[in-house]
Amino acid sequence: MKNKFILFIFIFTAIRLQANLKIVTNIKEYLQLPQEKQLVDIAKVNPNILLDLRYYTDNNFVEQQVYKKNMALARFSTAKKLDKAQKELEKMGLGLKIWDPYRPYRYQQVLYDKTKPDQKIYCANPKNGSSHNRGAAIDLTIVDKQGNEIEMPTEFDHFGKESHLNYMNLPPQKIINRTFLVNFMEKHGFTTFPNEWWHFNDKNYKSYDLLDLDFDKLEKYI
Repeated sequence: MKNKFILFIFIFTAIRLQANLKIVTNIKEYLQLPQEKQLVDIAKVNPNILLDLRYYTDNNFVEQQVYKKNMALARFSTAKKLDKAQKELEKMGLGLKIWDPYRPYRYQQVLYDKTKPDQKIYCANPKNGSSHNRGAAIDLTIVDKQGNEIEMPTEFDHFGKESHLNYMNLPPQKIINRTFLVNFMEKHGFTTFPNEWWHFNDKNYKSYDLLDLDFDKLEKYI
């Protein structure tokens, strides 16, 4: 009986923590935000940035389509940082390729539930929300002029030690490329996530509320 009571308290506390999250679910409330805090279509800000939105397809770790729309969205300020980064890379004969930007909060639970117990360190717990849910995180890599991805430690969404930023048992070129990507994105106002070489947070991501506005609700305002 005592164990059941403790379990109940734990579940109740978890639900309460989630309920206290500030999550914008009303489109009218969202539209009251200043422009720099609203979401924009990355393709409209800079059409040269390549898009391969994995969760719109079944080419992802859950092996099923998660998003209903093929839309790459980010906060306006975040998208402008990506624009500047892309323009600088183009001078080097390189460019950005994005796998996952804004993720509506509702899909965080979907991905978390599909993540195996030993892989939870790679997927933010919905009770806290993700920087992706804030529209201020980008999963990406670097490509050459032909759009080919340059060598990196792993494929996107590889859940293993090889994807960690401190993993060094790699061919030298992969370490050089990873280091270049990290330093370059930090220069342009992003921070890293130690378990995923491809994940970058806008350094101001905590200033944005979580959003649970699906793509179909946002489409006509983007």
